[in-house]
Amino acid sequence: MHKIFIILLIVTSTLSFSQQELFIPREIISAYENGTRSLNGNPGAEYWQNSAEYKIKAEVIPEEFLLNGYEEITYSNNSPDTLRQIVIRLYQNIMRAGVARDFSFKNEGLTDGIILEEIKVNDSEIDIKDRKQYYENGTVAHIKLSDPLPPGNKIDLTFEWSFEIPFKDKLRMGAYDSTSYFIAYWYPQIAVYDDINGWDTYWYTGYQEMYNDFSDFEVEINVPNNFAVWSTGELKNPEDVLTEKYLNRYLKAQTSDEVLNIVDSIEAGNENIFNAEKSRNVWEYSTKNISDFAFAMSDKYVWDAVSVVVDSTSLRRAFIEAVYLKDTEDFYHVAKFSKQIIEYFSFEMPGISYPFYGLTAFNSGRGGGGMEFPMMINDGNSSSLNASLRLTAHEIAHQYFPFYMGTNEKRYAFMDEGWAVFLPFDLQEKNTDDGTARRVSTVISYQNFAGKETEIPPMIPSFFLTRATYRNAAYNRPSLAYYFLEDLLGKDVFISTLQEFITRWHGKHPTAYDFFFTFNEVSQQNLNWFWKPWFFERGFPDLELDKIRQLKDGYEIVVRKIGIIPIPIRLIIYFDENTEEELYFSAAVWKDGIDEYVIEYKTEKNIIEVNLGSENIPDSNPSNNKIIAH
Repeated sequence: MHKIFIILLIVTSTLSFSQQELFIPREIISAYENGTRSLNGNPGAEYWQNSAEYKIKAEVIPEEFLLNGYEEITYSNNSPDTLRQIVIRLYQNIMRAGVARDFSFKNEGLTDGIILEEIKVNDSEIDIKDRKQYYENGTVAHIKLSDPLPPGNKIDLTFEWSFEIPFKDKLRMGAYDSTSYFIAYWYPQIAVYDDINGWDTYWYTGYQEMYNDFSDFEVEINVPNNFAVWSTGELKNPEDVLTEKYLNRYLKAQTSDEVLNIVDSIEAGNENIFNAEKSRNVWEYSTKNISDFAFAMSDKYVWDAVSVVVDSTSLRRAFIEAVYLKDTEDFYHVAKFSKQIIEYFSFEMPGISYPFYGLTAFNSGRGGGGMEFPMMINDGNSSSLNASLRLTAHEIAHQYFPFYMGTNEKRYAFMDEGWAVFLPFDLQEKNTDDGTARRVSTVISYQNFAGKETEIPPMIPSFFLTRATYRNAAYNRPSLAYYFLEDLLGKDVFISTLQEFITRWHGKHPTAYDFFFTFNEVSQQNLNWFWKPWFFERGFPDLELDKIRQLKDGYEIVVRKIGIIPIPIRLIIYFDENTEEELYFSAAVWKDGIDEYVIEYKTEKNIIEVNLGSENIPDSNPSNNKIIAH
């Protein structure tokens, strides 16, 4: 039997505790001083956030690719500040000519954006042509208040608007054929006013998306009587829009453990599915304490549904729907995949009950990836069932981050995209033919990009980043950081700490510092040595097998950390008798700031070769990962 002894570390660059402390921006320091946040990671005693109640009526005219909308908003100012303006998001203005965006569109694909017919504040009409009352700047509008809104008060706003539903060029939403639509970024939405930055006035330019307050929604969607509507929230009037046969299937699916066809591939497009007493039907959806609202509609989609228990104590179920074109092969499995994924998230990782009433997976009928909204995902066709499961899992993970957690993707995209990559790693490994393919591809992408001039640390605000730089900072680098954090803490400690972070901050607006400090406090470890290189600093992962030296009773193996990113050590030791052994040490070996790790390995065998690394560990320079013993 071999015995491994780790001797004292050779410390060539010991960092003091103070040197490991994290940089905190001045505006976040002010939040700690004001008591809205705490250095132990909890919300502060003075924490607050604003909210709204939306009542929306939408009418979709498919033959014109037109949406008409009317909404009433009651906005609550829970802040200690008097508000002198209300900032509104008009997302569809990204489709206007001349508006800044991260993606290029053809001229014929552009629209006029949001056309506002009327705005009222407390029943007083706003003159949208008077810049002293109202002005637009890209996808953001400002309403100046003649009567400022004091702390603890509410204000009523109404909007009447319309827009052309994008068809030729689309960005995460639009008309995918003449009668199949996914509608998002569609209503005038009050921007976030928070305790750190005040009003969020950053434009929506394409890459950076979500940062929304938690609000209540009552929405009526008026469509021709041969269309189905699937939406954020719970359908309140299924008996008004479905004929008896399909209503019974719909109701049965809400408690079914098996996937049921509400509308199968033969029935899709039939005339007897929906109530035809009137030329148009109104689908009524509602939900509370949610950060956004999206819906989809079609007159020819297959409609599958199933439910799953997400809370073992209350036996609460989530209602899952998958809707798709009949010739989309992978989507026949998506309802089953979604059930499996939601069950995994609820009971394994992160082990928090799925937080919403349900989920609808909509199929755009096109290739490519997906997009997430609360209780809704918009996914393209996948080339294989493995790819379909991975895509579905990633988009459903977003129901936790950012939608349950209220994180700010505009500034900290790694707090939702990184988690959405990491959370399903184990699920994907166990339930796909290619096992660790997603994790391995993430490792390869990161190690190839790490340390290059265009690589930027995740803590640089995401709205400064685009393309490969954004993808690496939002997806690849942070997901691997979470993976190695789980490894060094141990799965049980990691999950319990993550659960505490979710418990503390769900339904609020945590920053990255709230995440870091919660993990430090709950794990009872100062993890700043880990946070700093992985999230704040420029650098790359690179370990080197420095030397191997024979001792009386074994060998001394020295691993040197050349790059600044702390990663695990994995060694494969080959012996002259044609046997091998693996040694593994988590990234915790680097926590004291050392850059050499010495292993005293006791054995009577002769080592002929040692290899360092693994396909699951990024290393930007693998050429120094092998030693031939002499």
